[in-house]
Amino acid sequence: MIISHTKKFVMLLPWKAASQTLTARLMPYDESPYDKFFYFNPYLNRIVHQHITCADFVCLPESKLDYLVASFVRNPYDRVYSGFQQLQYDLEWEPNENFPESWIRDHVMKQLAEISTQLYQAHLDFDEWFDGVTEDQIYDSGRNTNFLLHPAHYWTHLGDQQLASFIGRVENFEMDFQAFLDRVNIANAPVINKNVRSGTDRNGESANNPFGYRYIHRMRPESIRKINRLFERDFELLGYEKVIPPETSKTKPQITIRTEKSPSTPPPDKPLVSVCILAYNRPDGLAHTLERITQQSYKNLEIIISDDASPDKRVQTIAEEACARDSRIRYYRQDHNLGIIGNHEFLRQNARGKYLMWACDDDWWHEKYIEVCVEALETHPEAVLCATNSSIVQNSQLHSHPEYVHTLNQTSPAKRLATILPQIQWLNNTFYGMMRRSVASTILFKKRLAFDLFFVAELALRGAFIQLPYFYFRKQMNGIGGGLQQNLAAIKVQSKASALFPTLTFAVQLAADCTKLPQLSLIEKVRFIPCIFWIASQKDPFPNTHKSILNRIKQFPLKLKDWAYYKAAISKIRNCDVTMRLFTEPVSIDEVRYHAEKNMLELPLLNISLRFPDQMALLNGCTGFQKLMHHYDLSMEQHPDGKIIIRYEDIRFYFTASNNYYVFEEVFIHRCYHVHLTKPAIVFDLGMNVGFTSLYFAQFDLVEQLFGYELFPYTAQLAEQNIALNPSITPKIKVFPFGLGNENRTAEMTYSKQHLSLNGVFQSGIYSETDTLETTLVQFRSAHEVLQPILEDYPAHQKILKIDVEGSEYEILDNLWTNNLLDQFDILLIEWHEQGPQSIEHMLEKFGYQILSMTNYQPNTTALTGMIYAFK
Repeated sequence: MIISHTKKFVMLLPWKAASQTLTARLMPYDESPYDKFFYFNPYLNRIVHQHITCADFVCLPESKLDYLVASFVRNPYDRVYSGFQQLQYDLEWEPNENFPESWIRDHVMKQLAEISTQLYQAHLDFDEWFDGVTEDQIYDSGRNTNFLLHPAHYWTHLGDQQLASFIGRVENFEMDFQAFLDRVNIANAPVINKNVRSGTDRNGESANNPFGYRYIHRMRPESIRKINRLFERDFELLGYEKVIPPETSKTKPQITIRTEKSPSTPPPDKPLVSVCILAYNRPDGLAHTLERITQQSYKNLEIIISDDASPDKRVQTIAEEACARDSRIRYYRQDHNLGIIGNHEFLRQNARGKYLMWACDDDWWHEKYIEVCVEALETHPEAVLCATNSSIVQNSQLHSHPEYVHTLNQTSPAKRLATILPQIQWLNNTFYGMMRRSVASTILFKKRLAFDLFFVAELALRGAFIQLPYFYFRKQMNGIGGGLQQNLAAIKVQSKASALFPTLTFAVQLAADCTKLPQLSLIEKVRFIPCIFWIASQKDPFPNTHKSILNRIKQFPLKLKDWAYYKAAISKIRNCDVTMRLFTEPVSIDEVRYHAEKNMLELPLLNISLRFPDQMALLNGCTGFQKLMHHYDLSMEQHPDGKIIIRYEDIRFYFTASNNYYVFEEVFIHRCYHVHLTKPAIVFDLGMNVGFTSLYFAQFDLVEQLFGYELFPYTAQLAEQNIALNPSITPKIKVFPFGLGNENRTAEMTYSKQHLSLNGVFQSGIYSETDTLETTLVQFRSAHEVLQPILEDYPAHQKILKIDVEGSEYEILDNLWTNNLLDQFDILLIEWHEQGPQSIEHMLEKFGYQILSMTNYQPNTTALTGMIYAFK
């Protein structure tokens, strides 16, 4: 967004509509305080980019100025295709240099991971990619701030009202831009073109259609029809002509976009790369990994497979078949199990290449992964390792993992070690980058827990690391060493210290290693050792001041207290996994008993038992309910089948998920939805979840009928079970197992049974690595078609609309606005999410509602939420 107080104008800049050219030409007049590409906007309470939409602009103080508001737009076909090209270029973008604030950088990297996944799954083909683009991505401008293809009228209109008093077209850029200069009395502006082509397209591409659209010939008819449907409002409000494709054509001109063809035989000057694959009992994963590696654009490889005596004979079959197809592959089957460290050592001894890479038999590599790493290491001989950005796959879900180890400009070994240790301490995907074999072969594999972390730490002392901005590597979680006991077994470590105190053991061993490293001076060793003990619990474990060191030394007695608790717990429970789980929960070991035969954890004070590990997620909520029992009429009981029932006054419900406690506390204890009713009422519970809010409203005599809508069938079933426990109010509540939206449609969505209240359309980053995710089909119904008949049936009743739908509230309210139903309610109770409250507040104000709006602000987070209470 460009703001000029001198010339009194505001220029709103849609993505892919000459925004760079406009910024360059109007730079002498730009006085905008919002010129950062990504930043935290205090007026919007979230991260935004410089492409501010109308909905966000009206929330800024500058919107109150009597300035000319202008914007340039572009036909939807060219915007979509140009956006597709831009997204490909973004794969090579380096957000770490643009955003020194780590939390903003992580936010952008997570979004790039989502975008890159769609592009790679489509093999960088436009039609395949656009076929996978969802309506949510197009319409929800707050969902992914780095997605380019929201409708252009978002920057010219607010609802049906045109906010921009000047709208120019990119297709007539020079003429319209001059008209804009005349409007704001600018005599001359720099003639700078950034990707804008004046006049006829220099490639002649726009001559193939009567409207002069540049990219229409590159699309299949299916893509053109989808653009016509998704950007219907752009065609209507901005006056562009639609292209109606022929019904029978299924082809398009074949073009190649930004791809490079590698020669089948590598030039002799290309260095040999040894790819070492550790295989054990996962034949399908091995086949997948071999496919990804043999299809690398870089061809001068030796691929070595070491099968660590897999019981499954299909591993050998797949490996031998691969050897027959590709002469670069060598296969070794071990006579006995070497363990993960022995297997690494065997592979390293048999590698001959200049560069070495490790690969597990379930990893994913982009086809250019090896090529870009070789190029970087050949360019920078001072570097000993090259990696790219990485993602993790957990329960079939892709997550970005911000692990940044770029130390190319750091000459001090101590500073390099201090930089990388906080980054690699959790997953250490850096270990699967490309290393110089001459350096890697000199580092011993230590038979320890987290042996790969020790290896990478010592490698950092030998030289610099390069991290490239591409998301070219994915690590499959829950592998052979997915848990602590599995990890120790795979490493063949039989150490009680490692099993009982893994973090402490690691810290002690790392501190001992630091005292022996010749690369560190005595002062650096003294500085490192006390800080290493906090590596697993501190974001930056290497302070630069003596004051920071002293503060952490003061915390040492607290750490000793934790370790003492851990020792006492393991002596009582005598189960390492149970003890480790208890260590993370706010429960005293004096309040629990563990029955090894039944694998149950008994809580005598509550008179219930939890199955391990199935019901351990309830432990945190149990302690919360236990505290409330001292102050409220609340109790717990357990059925013979293990189900736990909570009774609060006259209301009963099942305790099935950890966050049941927090929702209960919000609704029944904090009474966040409590309103004073003055006459008979009906309530619409949109996003009823497991039914707590419905039960809360239905207990009041003046509430005659409640209509509950829940998107996820599993959650709706739990709501029906909870309602059935309360027969006196059951007749009041009707449960509908579908969600509301703009239209009737079916979608496939992911959800977590552990976090039922968080499932919805905004899911990026809300699940933890331990969550089990499932996919289900869900139904959406048009909001006005569902609600209007009910409203007509209760003309004299007070009408309450409660909305908590994890992101769908914007779509629902827009549907009610468009169909003139938004003013039919007396009270609205709305929880808003990532897009902020401003657009909702604006709609409600138009209908004369009095509004109380609150934000649940949390520093350094983009997942903001808040509440809006609206009354007439």
